[in-house]
Amino acid sequence: MVFPVSNSPSPGEPEVPEQARCFRPYIIGAIWCLGMVTALRVFPLLYITGSLIGFMQLFAGVRAVASPNMDVRWLICFGVISTLNGILDLVRFVDVVTHVPAPLLHSWNSSPATFHIDGKDIETAMPNYLWNIDVITMGALPLVSLSAAYLVACVIQITIASMPDELGEIDRVLDSVPQQGPSQPSARSFTPFSGKSYKL
Repeated sequence: MVFPVSNSPSPGEPEVPEQARCFRPYIIGAIWCLGMVTALRVFPLLYITGSLIGFMQLFAGVRAVASPNMDVRWLICFGVISTLNGILDLVRFVDVVTHVPAPLLHSWNSSPATFHIDGKDIETAMPNYLWNIDVITMGALPLVSLSAAYLVACVIQITIASMPDELGEIDRVLDSVPQQGPSQPSARSFTPFSGKSYKL
């Protein structure tokens, strides 16, 4: 199995319907892609502090799909973190693309990455292959995160759409309870100010 399976559902937790469970392999694939991208940013590039949110995102995703039925609460956490992280990573990637001079990618060798700015060649301390890995993973993060958020949104939407029958049953139970009011008087045996008065 890809992830450890827990067969003990939480009490009171809404169950993911069968038609929404077909998204589980795609969510697992998105988690694996996210894990590989995060690993590339941690080990070769040493972006450890910047990857903390990515580790939280991975943890929530693994907990969400650990059971074949999927955990709705962890799915929501994974979807929210993926949406926020994807938007922030997309803004950062667009900022880099618009401000870094061309070419964005260089040849895959160990020579320092060089940029041609104002007629001068400026070398960076980062080798070409690390620069390419940085740019590619920076662009892959928002793509994978927003794709995972979309898959989670589809699962949640199907789960919510399958719940009106349960909500309707609750409404029917509440309607069957006798209501008290002007149209349906109270069945209490005691009514204030309705008894005999006594003088001292």
